[in-house]
Amino acid sequence: MRIPSNKYQKYFLIISALLVVFMTGTLSLSLNAQEEHPTYRNIDSLSYVLYKQQKWDELIDAGNAALNHGIDYYYLRIRMGVAWYTKQNYRKAIPHFEGALKFNELDETSLEYLYYCYLFSGRQYDVRRLLPKLSKHSKEKIGITGQQVFEEIYIEGGPSIASNQKIKDDWSHPKPEDNIYNSAYFYDQYTYFHTGFRFKIHPNISIYQGYENTAAPFTQKVRYQNQELEEFTYTARQNDYYGSFVFGLPGGIQVTPAYHVIWLEYNDRKMKYDSTTFRLVSDTTQIKTQDYVMSFSVKKDFPVFAIELNGTYGDFGRNDQTQLGISGYTYPLGNLNLYTQTSLINRWSGDDYSLIFYQMIGGRVANKLWLEGSFTIGDLSNYAENNAFVIYNAPERINYKFETVFIYSLSKHFEFSVRYRMMQRESKYLYFYTLDSFEVTTSKYLYHTVIGAIKYRF
Repeated sequence: MRIPSNKYQKYFLIISALLVVFMTGTLSLSLNAQEEHPTYRNIDSLSYVLYKQQKWDELIDAGNAALNHGIDYYYLRIRMGVAWYTKQNYRKAIPHFEGALKFNELDETSLEYLYYCYLFSGRQYDVRRLLPKLSKHSKEKIGITGQQVFEEIYIEGGPSIASNQKIKDDWSHPKPEDNIYNSAYFYDQYTYFHTGFRFKIHPNISIYQGYENTAAPFTQKVRYQNQELEEFTYTARQNDYYGSFVFGLPGGIQVTPAYHVIWLEYNDRKMKYDSTTFRLVSDTTQIKTQDYVMSFSVKKDFPVFAIELNGTYGDFGRNDQTQLGISGYTYPLGNLNLYTQTSLINRWSGDDYSLIFYQMIGGRVANKLWLEGSFTIGDLSNYAENNAFVIYNAPERINYKFETVFIYSLSKHFEFSVRYRMMQRESKYLYFYTLDSFEVTTSKYLYHTVIGAIKYRF
Protein backbone atom coordinates (compact mmCIF):
# COMPACT_ATOMS: atom_id res chain seq x y z
CA MET A 1 0.00 0.00 0.00
CA ARG A 2 1.31 3.41 -0.94
CA ILE A 3 1.57 5.88 1.89
CA PRO A 4 0.28 9.32 0.90
CA SER A 5 2.52 12.29 1.09
CA ASN A 6 2.36 14.72 3.96
CA LYS A 7 0.47 17.11 1.72
CA TYR A 8 -2.46 14.73 1.39
CA GLN A 9 -2.08 12.80 4.63
CA LYS A 10 -4.50 14.92 6.63
CA TYR A 11 -7.14 14.61 3.90
CA PHE A 12 -6.69 10.87 3.84
CA LEU A 13 -7.20 10.63 7.60
CA ILE A 14 -10.36 12.75 7.44
CA ILE A 15 -11.85 10.68 4.63
CA SER A 16 -10.93 7.43 6.40
CA ALA A 17 -12.61 8.61 9.59
CA LEU A 18 -15.75 9.54 7.68
CA LEU A 19 -15.81 6.13 6.02
CA VAL A 20 -15.50 4.41 9.39
CA VAL A 21 -18.36 6.46 10.83
CA PHE A 22 -20.52 5.77 7.78
CA MET A 23 -19.83 2.04 7.82
CA THR A 24 -20.45 1.85 11.59
CA GLY A 25 -23.74 3.70 11.22
CA THR A 26 -24.78 1.47 8.35
CA LEU A 27 -23.94 -1.64 10.36
CA SER A 28 -25.84 -0.27 13.34
CA LEU A 29 -28.89 0.49 11.24
CA SER A 30 -28.68 -2.99 9.77
CA LEU A 31 -28.52 -4.58 13.22
CA ASN A 32 -31.38 -2.41 14.47
CA ALA A 33 -33.42 -3.38 11.46
CA GLN A 34 -32.82 -7.03 12.27
CA GLU A 35 -33.90 -6.41 15.85
CA GLU A 36 -36.97 -4.50 14.75
CA HIS A 37 -37.85 -7.21 12.22
CA PRO A 38 -36.81 -10.48 13.88
CA THR A 39 -37.04 -13.72 11.96
CA TYR A 40 -38.33 -17.05 13.18
CA ARG A 41 -34.85 -18.59 13.01
CA ASN A 42 -33.22 -15.79 14.97
CA ILE A 43 -35.93 -15.76 17.63
CA ASP A 44 -35.98 -19.52 18.03
CA SER A 45 -32.20 -19.65 18.45
CA LEU A 46 -32.07 -16.64 20.78
CA SER A 47 -35.01 -17.70 22.96
CA TYR A 48 -33.58 -21.21 23.30
CA VAL A 49 -30.19 -19.89 24.43
CA LEU A 50 -31.79 -17.44 26.89
CA TYR A 51 -34.04 -20.22 28.18
CA LYS A 52 -31.09 -22.54 28.80
CA GLN A 53 -29.16 -19.69 30.48
CA GLN A 54 -32.27 -18.81 32.57
CA LYS A 55 -32.06 -15.16 31.54
CA TRP A 56 -35.77 -14.68 32.04
CA ASP A 57 -36.04 -10.91 31.58
CA GLU A 58 -34.10 -10.97 28.29
CA LEU A 59 -36.16 -13.93 27.12
CA ILE A 60 -39.41 -12.08 27.88
CA ASP A 61 -38.21 -8.97 26.00
CA ALA A 62 -37.17 -11.02 22.97
CA GLY A 63 -40.44 -12.96 23.05
CA ASN A 64 -42.55 -9.82 23.22
CA ALA A 65 -40.65 -8.36 20.26
CA ALA A 66 -41.36 -11.53 18.30
CA LEU A 67 -45.06 -11.56 19.17
CA ASN A 68 -45.33 -7.89 18.19
CA HIS A 69 -44.08 -8.86 14.73
CA GLY A 70 -46.44 -11.79 14.33
CA ILE A 71 -43.99 -14.56 15.21
CA ASP A 72 -45.89 -17.02 17.39
CA TYR A 73 -45.25 -20.72 17.87
CA TYR A 74 -45.41 -23.44 20.51
CA TYR A 75 -41.86 -23.36 21.90
CA LEU A 76 -41.81 -19.56 22.16
CA ARG A 77 -44.99 -19.64 24.25
CA ILE A 78 -43.66 -22.42 26.47
CA ARG A 79 -40.39 -20.61 27.08
CA MET A 80 -42.11 -17.29 27.87
CA GLY A 81 -44.62 -19.03 30.12
CA VAL A 82 -41.84 -20.75 32.07
CA ALA A 83 -39.99 -17.42 32.35
CA TRP A 84 -43.00 -15.67 33.91
CA TYR A 85 -43.78 -18.72 36.06
CA THR A 86 -40.22 -18.83 37.43
CA LYS A 87 -40.53 -15.12 38.27
CA GLN A 88 -43.74 -16.12 40.16
CA ASN A 89 -45.82 -13.85 37.96
CA TYR A 90 -48.43 -16.53 37.36
CA ARG A 91 -51.06 -14.24 35.90
CA LYS A 92 -48.73 -13.12 33.10
CA ALA A 93 -47.70 -16.72 32.50
CA ILE A 94 -51.30 -17.81 31.90
CA PRO A 95 -51.75 -16.29 28.39
CA HIS A 96 -48.56 -18.00 27.18
CA PHE A 97 -49.48 -21.49 28.38
CA GLU A 98 -52.96 -20.96 26.97
CA GLY A 99 -51.27 -19.86 23.74
CA ALA A 100 -49.11 -23.01 23.70
CA LEU A 101 -52.24 -25.14 23.99
CA LYS A 102 -53.58 -23.56 20.80
CA PHE A 103 -50.71 -25.25 18.97
CA ASN A 104 -51.01 -28.52 20.91
CA GLU A 105 -54.16 -28.83 23.02
CA LEU A 106 -53.02 -32.12 24.57
CA ASP A 107 -49.62 -30.91 25.70
CA GLU A 108 -49.18 -32.16 29.28
CA THR A 109 -46.44 -29.67 30.12
CA SER A 110 -48.61 -26.67 29.30
CA LEU A 111 -51.61 -28.16 31.08
CA GLU A 112 -49.67 -28.83 34.28
CA TYR A 113 -48.10 -25.38 34.33
CA LEU A 114 -51.47 -23.82 33.59
CA TYR A 115 -53.06 -25.72 36.47
CA TYR A 116 -50.63 -24.23 38.96
CA CYS A 117 -50.90 -20.76 37.42
CA TYR A 118 -54.67 -20.81 37.87
CA LEU A 119 -54.31 -22.18 41.39
CA PHE A 120 -51.70 -19.64 42.52
CA SER A 121 -53.69 -16.80 40.94
CA GLY A 122 -56.87 -17.59 42.84
CA ARG A 123 -58.76 -18.51 39.65
CA GLN A 124 -60.40 -21.59 41.11
CA TYR A 125 -63.15 -21.57 38.50
CA ASP A 126 -60.51 -22.11 35.80
CA VAL A 127 -58.92 -24.91 37.85
CA ARG A 128 -62.21 -26.83 37.74
CA ARG A 129 -62.52 -26.23 34.01
CA LEU A 130 -59.00 -27.51 33.36
CA LEU A 131 -59.08 -30.71 35.43
CA PRO A 132 -60.88 -32.93 32.86
CA LYS A 133 -58.13 -32.12 30.33
CA LEU A 134 -55.36 -33.49 32.55
CA SER A 135 -54.21 -37.06 31.97
CA LYS A 136 -54.31 -39.65 34.72
CA HIS A 137 -50.54 -39.41 35.02
CA SER A 138 -50.64 -35.62 35.44
CA LYS A 139 -53.39 -35.83 38.05
CA GLU A 140 -51.39 -38.37 40.04
CA LYS A 141 -48.31 -36.17 39.86
CA ILE A 142 -50.31 -33.14 41.04
CA GLY A 143 -51.97 -35.19 43.78
CA ILE A 144 -55.52 -35.37 42.44
CA THR A 145 -57.18 -38.74 42.90
CA GLY A 146 -60.58 -39.76 41.60
CA GLN A 147 -63.59 -37.69 40.62
CA GLN A 148 -64.33 -35.17 43.36
CA VAL A 149 -67.90 -33.92 43.66
CA PHE A 150 -67.53 -32.25 47.05
CA GLU A 151 -64.94 -29.50 46.99
CA GLU A 152 -64.99 -27.85 50.42
CA ILE A 153 -66.73 -27.46 53.76
CA TYR A 154 -66.80 -24.03 55.36
CA ILE A 155 -67.67 -23.14 58.98
CA GLU A 156 -67.51 -19.71 60.60
CA GLY A 157 -68.94 -17.92 63.59
CA GLY A 158 -68.28 -15.64 66.50
CA PRO A 159 -69.58 -12.98 68.89
CA SER A 160 -70.24 -9.27 68.57
CA ILE A 161 -70.25 -6.65 71.30
CA ALA A 162 -71.18 -2.96 71.43
CA SER A 163 -69.11 -0.11 72.85
CA ASN A 164 -72.20 1.79 73.96
CA GLN A 165 -71.47 2.47 77.63
CA LYS A 166 -71.66 6.23 77.10
CA ILE A 167 -75.17 5.88 75.66
CA LYS A 168 -76.20 3.83 78.70
CA ASP A 169 -74.70 6.46 81.02
CA ASP A 170 -76.62 9.19 79.22
CA TRP A 171 -79.81 7.20 79.73
CA SER A 172 -79.07 6.68 83.41
CA HIS A 173 -78.45 10.39 83.90
CA PRO A 174 -81.17 12.12 81.89
CA LYS A 175 -81.08 15.82 81.27
CA PRO A 176 -83.57 17.86 83.34
CA GLU A 177 -85.77 18.62 80.36
CA ASP A 178 -89.52 18.99 80.35
CA ASN A 179 -90.65 15.76 78.67
CA ILE A 180 -93.22 13.13 79.48
CA TYR A 181 -91.85 10.08 77.68
CA ASN A 182 -88.43 8.72 76.64
CA SER A 183 -87.62 5.50 74.80
CA ALA A 184 -84.42 3.85 73.57
CA TYR A 185 -83.24 0.45 72.27
CA PHE A 186 -79.90 -1.10 73.24
CA TYR A 187 -78.27 -3.78 71.09
CA ASP A 188 -75.38 -5.02 73.22
CA GLN A 189 -74.25 -8.21 71.53
CA TYR A 190 -75.14 -11.10 69.28
CA THR A 191 -73.75 -14.50 68.25
CA TYR A 192 -73.42 -15.74 64.69
CA PHE A 193 -72.86 -19.17 63.13
CA HIS A 194 -72.62 -20.29 59.50
CA THR A 195 -71.89 -23.61 57.83
CA GLY A 196 -71.90 -24.51 54.17
CA PHE A 197 -70.37 -26.72 51.52
CA ARG A 198 -69.36 -26.40 47.90
CA PHE A 199 -69.71 -29.15 45.33
CA LYS A 200 -69.15 -29.49 41.61
CA ILE A 201 -71.88 -30.62 39.26
CA HIS A 202 -69.93 -29.89 36.05
CA PRO A 203 -66.33 -28.89 35.23
CA ASN A 204 -67.67 -25.39 34.54
CA ILE A 205 -70.19 -25.18 37.40
CA SER A 206 -69.86 -25.27 41.18
CA ILE A 207 -72.60 -24.71 43.76
CA TYR A 208 -72.35 -23.39 47.32
CA GLN A 209 -75.13 -24.02 49.84
CA GLY A 210 -75.09 -22.62 53.36
CA TYR A 211 -77.14 -22.10 56.50
CA GLU A 212 -76.59 -19.54 59.24
CA ASN A 213 -78.14 -18.59 62.55
CA THR A 214 -77.96 -15.33 64.47
CA ALA A 215 -79.21 -14.66 67.99
CA ALA A 216 -79.33 -10.96 68.92
CA PRO A 217 -80.76 -9.95 72.32
CA PHE A 218 -81.96 -6.38 72.67
CA THR A 219 -83.41 -4.22 75.43
CA GLN A 220 -86.02 -1.49 75.25
CA LYS A 221 -85.96 1.06 78.03
CA VAL A 222 -88.81 3.50 78.73
CA ARG A 223 -89.09 6.46 81.08
CA TYR A 224 -92.50 8.06 81.72
CA GLN A 225 -92.79 11.29 83.66
CA ASN A 226 -89.23 10.83 84.91
CA GLN A 227 -90.04 7.36 86.23
CA GLU A 228 -88.24 4.42 84.58
CA LEU A 229 -90.60 1.58 83.70
CA GLU A 230 -89.78 -2.11 83.59
CA GLU A 231 -87.36 -2.74 80.75
CA PHE A 232 -88.28 -5.10 77.94
CA THR A 233 -85.67 -7.67 76.85
CA TYR A 234 -86.05 -10.13 74.03
CA THR A 235 -83.80 -12.11 71.67
CA ALA A 236 -84.29 -11.69 67.95
CA ARG A 237 -83.54 -14.89 66.08
CA GLN A 238 -82.58 -15.00 62.44
CA ASN A 239 -82.16 -18.04 60.18
CA ASP A 240 -80.60 -17.67 56.74
CA TYR A 241 -80.28 -19.85 53.68
CA TYR A 242 -77.65 -18.92 51.11
CA GLY A 243 -76.85 -20.38 47.73
CA SER A 244 -74.60 -19.40 44.85
CA PHE A 245 -73.57 -20.82 41.48
CA VAL A 246 -70.18 -20.19 39.87
CA PHE A 247 -69.96 -20.62 36.11
CA GLY A 248 -66.40 -20.72 34.78
CA LEU A 249 -66.26 -19.73 31.12
CA PRO A 250 -63.33 -19.64 28.67
CA GLY A 251 -61.41 -16.38 28.44
CA GLY A 252 -61.16 -15.77 32.18
CA ILE A 253 -64.87 -15.06 32.70
CA GLN A 254 -66.71 -15.97 35.89
CA VAL A 255 -70.49 -15.60 36.24
CA THR A 256 -72.01 -15.85 39.73
CA PRO A 257 -75.76 -15.74 40.45
CA ALA A 258 -76.69 -16.01 44.14
CA TYR A 259 -79.65 -15.78 46.50
CA HIS A 260 -80.04 -15.18 50.22
CA VAL A 261 -83.26 -15.83 52.17
CA ILE A 262 -83.72 -14.44 55.70
CA TRP A 263 -86.28 -15.53 58.30
CA LEU A 264 -86.42 -13.12 61.24
CA GLU A 265 -88.51 -13.49 64.41
CA TYR A 266 -88.75 -11.22 67.45
CA ASN A 267 -91.21 -9.61 69.87
CA ASP A 268 -91.94 -5.91 69.67
CA ARG A 269 -93.35 -3.82 72.50
CA LYS A 270 -95.35 -0.72 71.64
CA MET A 271 -96.17 1.87 74.26
CA LYS A 272 -99.39 3.90 74.14
CA TYR A 273 -101.28 6.28 76.40
CA ASP A 274 -104.63 5.08 77.76
CA SER A 275 -106.82 8.16 78.06
CA THR A 276 -109.39 6.37 80.20
CA THR A 277 -106.97 5.31 82.92
CA PHE A 278 -104.49 8.12 82.27
CA ARG A 279 -101.71 5.59 82.26
CA LEU A 280 -99.03 4.39 79.86
CA VAL A 281 -99.70 0.81 78.77
CA SER A 282 -97.77 -1.61 76.57
CA ASP A 283 -98.79 -3.91 73.76
CA THR A 284 -96.42 -6.72 72.72
CA THR A 285 -96.72 -8.38 69.32
CA GLN A 286 -94.73 -11.14 67.68
CA ILE A 287 -93.06 -10.11 64.42
CA LYS A 288 -92.13 -12.63 61.74
CA THR A 289 -90.61 -11.53 58.44
CA GLN A 290 -89.16 -13.28 55.42
CA ASP A 291 -86.76 -11.19 53.35
CA TYR A 292 -84.70 -12.15 50.33
CA VAL A 293 -81.83 -10.84 48.25
CA MET A 294 -80.84 -11.91 44.73
CA SER A 295 -77.40 -11.20 43.33
CA PHE A 296 -75.71 -11.46 39.94
CA SER A 297 -72.11 -10.69 38.99
CA VAL A 298 -69.82 -11.05 35.98
CA LYS A 299 -66.05 -10.95 36.42
CA LYS A 300 -63.40 -10.83 33.70
CA ASP A 301 -59.77 -11.66 34.53
CA PHE A 302 -56.87 -10.05 32.68
CA PRO A 303 -53.13 -10.66 33.24
CA VAL A 304 -52.64 -8.14 36.08
CA PHE A 305 -56.15 -6.92 36.84
CA ALA A 306 -59.81 -7.91 36.73
CA ILE A 307 -63.13 -6.09 36.38
CA GLU A 308 -66.43 -7.12 37.92
CA LEU A 309 -69.95 -5.82 37.39
CA ASN A 310 -72.48 -6.77 40.05
CA GLY A 311 -76.04 -6.06 41.05
CA THR A 312 -78.49 -7.10 43.78
CA TYR A 313 -82.19 -6.80 44.35
CA GLY A 314 -83.77 -7.36 47.75
CA ASP A 315 -87.04 -7.10 49.64
CA PHE A 316 -86.66 -6.01 53.26
CA GLY A 317 -89.98 -5.73 55.06
CA ARG A 318 -91.84 -4.75 51.87
CA ASN A 319 -89.18 -2.17 51.01
CA ASP A 320 -87.51 -2.99 47.71
CA GLN A 321 -83.81 -2.22 47.48
CA THR A 322 -81.43 -2.32 44.52
CA GLN A 323 -77.65 -2.18 44.23
CA LEU A 324 -75.45 -1.71 41.18
CA GLY A 325 -71.70 -1.67 41.44
CA ILE A 326 -68.39 -2.01 39.67
CA SER A 327 -65.20 -3.45 41.14
CA GLY A 328 -61.61 -3.36 39.99
CA TYR A 329 -59.00 -5.87 41.13
CA THR A 330 -55.25 -5.45 40.73
CA TYR A 331 -52.41 -7.97 41.07
CA PRO A 332 -49.21 -5.89 40.78
CA LEU A 333 -46.92 -8.91 41.20
CA GLY A 334 -49.03 -11.29 39.15
CA ASN A 335 -49.75 -13.50 42.15
CA LEU A 336 -51.46 -13.45 45.54
CA ASN A 337 -48.54 -11.86 47.35
CA LEU A 338 -50.19 -8.48 46.79
CA TYR A 339 -53.70 -7.67 45.57
CA THR A 340 -56.31 -4.94 45.88
CA GLN A 341 -60.01 -4.42 45.29
CA THR A 342 -61.74 -1.09 44.75
CA SER A 343 -65.53 -0.95 44.47
CA LEU A 344 -68.13 1.74 43.92
CA ILE A 345 -71.73 0.78 44.64
CA ASN A 346 -74.94 2.73 44.25
CA ARG A 347 -77.71 1.56 46.60
CA TRP A 348 -81.25 2.89 46.48
CA SER A 349 -84.66 2.15 47.91
CA GLY A 350 -87.44 4.42 46.69
CA ASP A 351 -86.16 7.97 47.07
CA ASP A 352 -83.36 6.89 49.44
CA TYR A 353 -79.98 6.81 47.67
CA SER A 354 -76.56 5.96 49.04
CA LEU A 355 -73.18 5.85 47.32
CA ILE A 356 -70.89 3.27 48.93
CA PHE A 357 -67.11 3.08 48.51
CA TYR A 358 -65.07 -0.03 49.32
CA GLN A 359 -61.30 -0.45 49.37
CA MET A 360 -59.36 -3.59 50.22
CA ILE A 361 -55.65 -4.46 50.13
CA GLY A 362 -54.21 -7.85 50.93
CA GLY A 363 -51.14 -9.97 50.55
CA ARG A 364 -48.82 -12.57 51.94
CA VAL A 365 -47.05 -11.41 55.10
CA ALA A 366 -45.35 -14.70 55.99
CA ASN A 367 -45.12 -18.26 54.80
CA LYS A 368 -48.71 -19.56 54.50
CA LEU A 369 -50.07 -16.41 56.17
CA TRP A 370 -52.08 -13.67 54.41
CA LEU A 371 -53.43 -10.42 55.77
CA GLU A 372 -56.30 -8.35 54.34
CA GLY A 373 -57.59 -4.96 55.39
CA SER A 374 -60.66 -3.17 54.05
CA PHE A 375 -62.73 -0.05 54.61
CA THR A 376 -66.34 0.59 53.54
CA ILE A 377 -68.07 3.95 53.87
CA GLY A 378 -71.66 4.95 53.12
CA ASP A 379 -75.13 4.20 54.42
CA LEU A 380 -74.91 0.41 54.81
CA SER A 381 -78.56 -0.15 55.72
CA ASN A 382 -79.47 -3.59 54.28
CA TYR A 383 -76.26 -3.47 52.26
CA ALA A 384 -75.26 -6.75 50.55
CA GLU A 385 -71.65 -7.67 49.76
CA ASN A 386 -69.62 -10.61 48.50
CA ASN A 387 -72.36 -11.79 46.13
CA ALA A 388 -74.99 -11.31 48.87
CA PHE A 389 -73.16 -13.68 51.24
CA VAL A 390 -73.19 -10.95 53.90
CA ILE A 391 -76.30 -8.81 54.55
CA TYR A 392 -76.08 -5.84 56.93
CA ASN A 393 -79.72 -5.78 58.06
CA ALA A 394 -79.07 -4.38 61.54
CA PRO A 395 -81.96 -2.39 63.06
CA GLU A 396 -79.69 0.67 63.24
CA ARG A 397 -77.96 2.69 60.57
CA ILE A 398 -74.33 1.71 59.82
CA ASN A 399 -72.15 4.59 58.61
CA TYR A 400 -68.91 2.74 57.91
CA LYS A 401 -67.05 -0.43 58.71
CA PHE A 402 -63.43 -1.55 58.90
CA GLU A 403 -62.26 -5.14 58.61
CA THR A 404 -59.00 -7.00 58.94
CA VAL A 405 -58.58 -10.71 58.21
CA PHE A 406 -55.76 -13.12 58.98
CA ILE A 407 -55.76 -16.22 56.74
CA TYR A 408 -53.49 -19.16 57.50
CA SER A 409 -53.15 -22.07 55.07
CA LEU A 410 -52.13 -25.02 57.21
CA SER A 411 -52.04 -27.48 54.31
CA LYS A 412 -53.63 -28.14 50.96
CA HIS A 413 -56.75 -29.25 52.85
CA PHE A 414 -57.06 -26.95 55.88
CA GLU A 415 -57.35 -23.17 55.98
CA PHE A 416 -58.02 -21.07 59.08
CA SER A 417 -58.98 -17.41 59.31
CA VAL A 418 -59.82 -14.82 61.93
CA ARG A 419 -61.79 -11.71 60.97
CA TYR A 420 -62.20 -8.56 63.04
CA ARG A 421 -64.94 -6.12 61.99
CA MET A 422 -65.63 -2.70 63.48
CA MET A 423 -68.78 -0.79 62.51
CA GLN A 424 -70.04 2.63 63.46
CA ARG A 425 -73.76 2.42 64.25
CA GLU A 426 -76.34 4.99 65.30
CA SER A 427 -78.57 4.53 68.34
CA LYS A 428 -81.89 6.40 68.36
CA TYR A 429 -83.33 8.17 71.39
CA LEU A 430 -87.03 9.17 71.36
CA TYR A 431 -88.30 12.20 73.36
CA PHE A 432 -91.98 13.07 73.71
CA TYR A 433 -92.26 16.61 75.10
CA THR A 434 -96.04 16.57 74.78
CA LEU A 435 -98.50 14.08 73.39
CA ASP A 436 -98.07 15.69 69.96
CA SER A 437 -94.50 16.97 70.07
CA PHE A 438 -91.52 14.63 69.91
CA GLU A 439 -87.90 14.49 68.79
CA VAL A 440 -85.57 11.65 67.74
CA THR A 441 -81.86 12.09 68.45
CA THR A 442 -79.02 9.77 67.43
CA SER A 443 -75.80 8.77 69.16
CA LYS A 444 -72.92 7.12 67.31
CA TYR A 445 -71.05 4.19 68.79
CA LEU A 446 -68.80 1.33 67.68
CA TYR A 447 -69.79 -2.29 67.25
CA HIS A 448 -67.10 -5.00 67.28
CA THR A 449 -67.28 -8.48 65.74
CA VAL A 450 -64.78 -11.35 65.75
CA ILE A 451 -65.37 -14.28 63.39
CA GLY A 452 -63.27 -17.43 63.28
CA ALA A 453 -63.49 -19.73 60.27
CA ILE A 454 -62.32 -23.18 59.13
CA LYS A 455 -62.27 -24.31 55.52
CA TYR A 456 -61.60 -27.91 54.54
CA ARG A 457 -60.84 -28.71 50.90
CA PHE A 458 -61.30 -32.26 49.66
